[in-house]
Amino acid sequence: TTKIRLDMPTGTPGSDIRDAVMRYVETGLERLKMDKVHNLMLHSPDDLFDHEDKLVKALEQVKAQGLAANIGVSANFPKETEKMLEYNLFTCIQMPFNILDTRNISNGMLKRLHQKGVYVYTRSVFMQGLYFMDLNSLVGNLNEAKPFLKRLRQACEDNNMSMAELAFGYARDMDEIDSLVVGADEPAHIEQNIKLLNGPSLPQDIKQELFEYFKQVPEFLLFPRYWDTDPSKSGKK
Repeated sequence: TTKIRLDMPTGTPGSDIRDAVMRYVETGLERLKMDKVHNLMLHSPDDLFDHEDKLVKALEQVKAQGLAANIGVSANFPKETEKMLEYNLFTCIQMPFNILDTRNISNGMLKRLHQKGVYVYTRSVFMQGLYFMDLNSLVGNLNEAKPFLKRLRQACEDNNMSMAELAFGYARDMDEIDSLVVGADEPAHIEQNIKLLNGPSLPQDIKQELFEYFKQVPEFLLFPRYWDTDPSKSGKK
């Protein structure tokens, strides 16, 4: 899987869009030392909003030439996924999903993607490490995460599972999710991820209970870019 980002102004002629897409794809394949990729994704859904049919036609050409088996989008918000679903070209998506983020279950998006045959990759399984943070070290608006993190830790204790097992297993066992995108800085991390992949399942009643509870999570907590970690605000509740 690789991604491209155009970042070209709205109104750019279709021929320029096509040429830019082909340059990005050819450069990516050269760097990867591959003739084709399984998935080619738009790094920013803004490109699709800005260029619509012109970009879709350029990506259709990439697929027609056999340079990518699937074309997709890396999305953050449901409106971006809705935009992607306007076009039959897109057959894969990368999107955030974790225990705290119930949006794409509540709005039925995961089921819609699954029913349409779109391959779903999820990222942010561990919420950028938020689940593992010391509650006493949380500052700024991250203080609002405390009750949710406490509930997660209680669930771990109740089910004799580690936080990593709980968070990984919750996403892994979701029927509509096909693959998890998780990081690794060294071989030991890959071995840990394999163990998590083969770890215990979370009982359905516990998953449903957690889902109902985490509907209360403020949306800003779902996006690290919105976290305010100013130590001077550490007293905020």
